[in-house]
Amino acid sequence: MLKIPITLSIAIALTLTLTMPSRAELTQKHVQVALKSLKFAKPKIPSGATVAIVYGEGNAQSKALAEELSAFIGSGKAAKKITLVPKVMSAAAIDLTGTRLVFVTDAAIPKMSEIVSAANSNNALAIASDTNCSASGLCSLSIEISPKVQIYLSTSAAEKAGVSFSNAFMMLVKKH
Repeated sequence: MLKIPITLSIAIALTLTLTMPSRAELTQKHVQVALKSLKFAKPKIPSGATVAIVYGEGNAQSKALAEELSAFIGSGKAAKKITLVPKVMSAAAIDLTGTRLVFVTDAAIPKMSEIVSAANSNNALAIASDTNCSASGLCSLSIEISPKVQIYLSTSAAEKAGVSFSNAFMMLVKKH
């Protein structure tokens, strides 16, 4: 039997733990992929639609990310052929009136039930980077961008939001 000194064992364990992939926070790339997916949505998201970016209350990093994504969406670089109106809001003060899309930062995930309830009553799609969100039927779309782009669709969540997707899109995604 091979004997490995305890300090080496600890060093190996720490290296493995620190290099293991973790859930990725929303990025501009997630937003771009989500918005490209919307061309397959029915009904179509109209130009001028409001897009909410929800951050975790009391989390400065989450709020800064939401502001960054809002600026990106508002710049027109996120969606080439459609103009969207971004709206940043705290997970503790959800008002999705008139909103068609909701991007949820990781820090807001604990309030997902409240966010989804408000989203569904406004026929808005909830989108996150956490694949557990769509697997649990809360988010309509979850998007991974690493190691490759993969879109996960919760058909039940999309139906609750009053949105369906074309057959072509359904063949490209993993369904939950």
